[in-house]
Amino acid sequence: MQEKLEPIFIEKSNASDDSNVNIGKVISQVVAYWPLFVIFVVLSILVAYVYLRYKTPEYRSHAKILVKDDKKGGSIGEGQILEELGVQTSAANVENEIEIIKSRTLMKKVVDAIDLNIHYYAPGRIKTSEYYYKELPFRLIPLFEDSLLSSAHKYNLNFTDDKTFTITKGERSWSGSLGEAIRLDIGDVLFQDKRLTANSAYTYNEYKVAIKPIEYEAIKALKNVDVDASSRKSSVVDLSYSDIIPSRGEDVLDELIRAYLNASIQDRNTTMTSTIEFIDNRLKGVIADLSDVEGDIESFKRERKLTDLSEQAKLLLDYSGEYNKKITEKEVELRVIESLEQYLRDEQNNERLLPSNLLVQDDAAMGAMESYNQLQLKRSSLLLTKTEENPFIKNIDKQLSEIRSDLIRSLSSMKEGVRAAIKELNSRTSDIDDEIRKVPGNERVFLEYSRQQNIKQELYLFLLKKREETAISKSSTVANARIVDPAKSDGGPYTPKRGRAYLAAFVIGLIIPSAYIFVKELLNVKVVDKNDVKRHTQMEIIGEIGHNNSADEIVVDKHAKTIVAEQFRTLRTNLQFLLAGDNEKVMLFTSSMSGEGKSFISLNTAVTLALSGSKVLLMELDLRKPKISAALQLENKDGFTKYVIGQSSKNDIIHTVNGVENLYILPAGAIPPNPSELILSKKVEELFDGLRQEYDYIIIDSAPVGLVTDAQLLSRYADTVLFVSRISYTYKEQLKYADELCRSKKMPLMHLVLNDVSSKSGAYGYGYGAYGNEDYYHNDKSGNTFVNIFRGRNNRI
Repeated sequence: MQEKLEPIFIEKSNASDDSNVNIGKVISQVVAYWPLFVIFVVLSILVAYVYLRYKTPEYRSHAKILVKDDKKGGSIGEGQILEELGVQTSAANVENEIEIIKSRTLMKKVVDAIDLNIHYYAPGRIKTSEYYYKELPFRLIPLFEDSLLSSAHKYNLNFTDDKTFTITKGERSWSGSLGEAIRLDIGDVLFQDKRLTANSAYTYNEYKVAIKPIEYEAIKALKNVDVDASSRKSSVVDLSYSDIIPSRGEDVLDELIRAYLNASIQDRNTTMTSTIEFIDNRLKGVIADLSDVEGDIESFKRERKLTDLSEQAKLLLDYSGEYNKKITEKEVELRVIESLEQYLRDEQNNERLLPSNLLVQDDAAMGAMESYNQLQLKRSSLLLTKTEENPFIKNIDKQLSEIRSDLIRSLSSMKEGVRAAIKELNSRTSDIDDEIRKVPGNERVFLEYSRQQNIKQELYLFLLKKREETAISKSSTVANARIVDPAKSDGGPYTPKRGRAYLAAFVIGLIIPSAYIFVKELLNVKVVDKNDVKRHTQMEIIGEIGHNNSADEIVVDKHAKTIVAEQFRTLRTNLQFLLAGDNEKVMLFTSSMSGEGKSFISLNTAVTLALSGSKVLLMELDLRKPKISAALQLENKDGFTKYVIGQSSKNDIIHTVNGVENLYILPAGAIPPNPSELILSKKVEELFDGLRQEYDYIIIDSAPVGLVTDAQLLSRYADTVLFVSRISYTYKEQLKYADELCRSKKMPLMHLVLNDVSSKSGAYGYGYGAYGNEDYYHNDKSGNTFVNIFRGRNNRI
């Protein structure tokens, strides 16, 4: 077989995973649906304009306060005083203060202070607008308790002149005038006249007034309040409030801060007052206890005859020491007297001198001893010259004996006197010891009384001191915070933002058609363009046929210059390159199912080849649903089936086509009950052998290969198989099946022909744009692009 030349227009396909994103496909779809994008973008921007035109803007007001955070340092206050009194207090910090600011209790005070629960409305041309009482010539002031309100009450206010008005609610009505109280169904109210005291920016003849419960309005207002700490390291708190009226938002923040500061001061004053009352009550008890203790001390001292217990104890100790010393002296004196007495009674000592200096306290005894000693000295000196028998010596001895006897008697008397003195001293010492032994008990009792007295006295002084400190603190009480920045609203509304609204509208205008395309693509199980075909098969695309808007089945003639005609001419050129061999002339057209345009393409391909001067035979071998004969208005009596069963000859079943030179058709004939068995007949092989000798090209229009096996049986007679796939009609799974036939080579030399290809596919493959300007062709302009987006394509035979 001669080597084939590759057709110049063949495009090779590479099957890929469906999950891969194909940028080219996305862009092509966007381009194809551009009117849809334009319409939705315009509609979205128009909706945004209407929304911004009639949407009530909201303004945000901001304020800053500085909270005195105890964790970050602060002055001594009632908290510290109570802590020193032993009372546990909660430390003030930014987090706690933020929760207080956001409390419903404070917001109720704000609502009540500025009548935030009373709303004023004035009708406009399209919508009813709300106004703040500062902008109006009047103000409604309730004269009843808010607790009487359980729901909102709405009234219509109509001014008959500058001062008088009529109020209506349902079928009830009231008349009144500015500056006077009027009784409504909910209670007495006063309409304050503000025409002379305020600059009223909005003056109408008709108003609507709504009075709501303060509790309800406070909860509603809290939703518009944001309170946050500026940073973790500072105690500055940022407050913001959202409202449709900037001045009202500023008033709400200012009043909220004022209520918070007043509540802080009131809370501190209440705490101070409670502290003073607590201290006063304690002082009464402490004074009574202190008086009782002092009375007990007085009674104790009077009963025990005590003045100063410590001095008396010291004096007793001194007395005890002094008596002990005297006792010791007397005992020594007694021992001396006894020694002298014993000395005098001992005869061995009669000639010895007496120790006269031992009795220094008794002059008589000392004088007798001195006399005794002098006589002894005189006797001793006389004995030097005389004997003991000398009368002088005898006389001295007699005197000595008398003196000794007197001394012994004197010492005995002295001894008794000393003993009596010792006894007396011992008695006194015993009494003093008894008193000393009583001192620890007295001191213990006295110390207990003194301890109680000191405790009560210290507590009394402490309470007096704290009472003075608390009184001073109360007189100079300030709030727990100070204002850094008062409330101020932003220059413009924070919502809605015009730029963001238009940007969102533009994005939504793009998202809606994109979502439509995405969902359509996600739910689509059919191939939608040439690139989709490429992702599901490896077969080469040999031709593309666009949508035919005409009702004719043959769209090609000698003078046709339509795009579809040129596409068939391109297909003819590619087929001539594919079948370049001398004996390569048979091509088989098949598809996955009926309705993909297989017969339409095979018929027009045969006409195109015949117009080139080639002798072409078109074989209608879709034996189950033959369509070509009917399209050419031929009688389908003698045909392929009669030839195979031997009822007709080859020449009998081949017919010419009117109006197309060199084109012949072999119709299917009667529909047989067993098409596959007829195709397997040996006469079919003989038929093709003979036809190859007579015709330049043989085109087989077979049955869909995805439904029956007829096409596979006929493919052995074909030199190439052309698989027709119709855009937005052929299923992806069917295309995969055809690709499997190609890769497994169950059918020879398979190529793809795409039918009903959109002109927009030329941006990423070749379509209309591959040939140049569309004005070169006589194209059918009957369908516009926008209509083609939504309409379905016409099925072909």
